[in-house]
Amino acid sequence: MENLTFTMKQCTGCFSSAMEIDGNSQVAGSINRSNWSATASVHNENAGLSLDGNLGTQWTIMGQQEPGQWYQVDLKENQNFDLIVTNLGKTGDVPRGYVVKISNNGNNWREVASGENNNIYYVGNQNARYVRIEQTGTESHWWAIYEFYVLKSSSYDVGAGEVIKPDTTTPESTTKVPDTTPKIITTKVPDTTTPQLNIVKNDGQKITVKRGKIKKAKRISGKKAKIKIKKIEGVKNYQVKYSTNKSFKKKYTKTINVRKLNVVIKKLKANKKYYIKVRGYIEKDEVKIYGKWSKKKRLKTNNVF
Repeated sequence: MENLTFTMKQCTGCFSSAMEIDGNSQVAGSINRSNWSATASVHNENAGLSLDGNLGTQWTIMGQQEPGQWYQVDLKENQNFDLIVTNLGKTGDVPRGYVVKISNNGNNWREVASGENNNIYYVGNQNARYVRIEQTGTESHWWAIYEFYVLKSSSYDVGAGEVIKPDTTTPESTTKVPDTTPKIITTKVPDTTTPQLNIVKNDGQKITVKRGKIKKAKRISGKKAKIKIKKIEGVKNYQVKYSTNKSFKKKYTKTINVRKLNVVIKKLKANKKYYIKVRGYIEKDEVKIYGKWSKKKRLKTNNVF
């Protein structure tokens, strides 16, 4: 049988009205979670909070989303399922990008779904013991999982994540073999939450990093530029991002980490416009806390404008 990978767009907040939690902290129709265990690439000590039946607790990365972060659940035995639900009744805190993988032994993994900005994961009919969600995007807003459920979707109206089975009948006027791959119809739900770019709680206190600022940007030779960063109180680390694209698209952009205020950027292309911005960050308990990016500066490798 051919392996299928399903892709879904944003579905933030779906299912909040379609599912109910019973007295045993289970979603009606979900697989019993009483003996499950969870692990994570960061803050592994809190991974089990997404299986405790309490929407007031959660596992979270407590910092910026970076590719390679993951959350994994051991179902203890192989189970049949086609749907994974996280963040029931919550909005935001979703992975910027993701892939869902399953395994029977925890070593050999198979990808079954991918997408972005989601908390509902339709994976097709599967049988597996281990489920892993891997984060593939970059985002300053945290990723969190409040509660993690695995179930069959057949009893529910999945709303914005509804799976529409294709019509497999062959038209009388053609002998073309129909495409029987399941198609997913999605409705984009805007995320109205305001990302917390620079705040982390620490014993009730908030740690903030002020917005970055470039004091001066100038060319110092044909393919070099010098950036002077305004010092941010309490900050020793800075990021400098420069690009030939004013929207800082990844293909045309480079980012460097520095600990000094006067930075020389080398190996620039001649006669090109460059856009530059900076931000500060601090590191606390293995978590990086970022400030907002500065306003961008423009320069050209043969003159400043």
